[in-house]
Amino acid sequence: MNSIQHIKIPLSLLDRMNVDHARINAQINAMADNPTAYTGEVLKHALSVIQWHLSEQSEQLEVLQRHAHRINCLIDKTDEILSEQEAKQAFTAKSYETLNRQDEQLLRGNV
Repeated sequence: MNSIQHIKIPLSLLDRMNVDHARINAQINAMADNPTAYTGEVLKHALSVIQWHLSEQSEQLEVLQRHAHRINCLIDKTDEILSEQEAKQAFTAKSYETLNRQDEQLLRGNV
């Protein structure tokens, strides 16, 4: 049985992205609220915290991009299959109409 479960975006990924985003914002807001407190080693530490969370988000974005790519491929494949099915149904309907006309002609003796 085919399954598309592998393309699901794990909610934990989005949760981690939200946490990292909130921590980056908190660090930046703290620095903006009291800029004179952030000098020397304190500033270096604050910037390294921001860089670490940005690095985490970069990795998470890469995973999210891979999921988006797989989802887009699945959508393209699904559209392709649906188009093929529609073409087959149109052909079948046309064939059915032709057969019905031929049957009517046979019944009328117009052959």
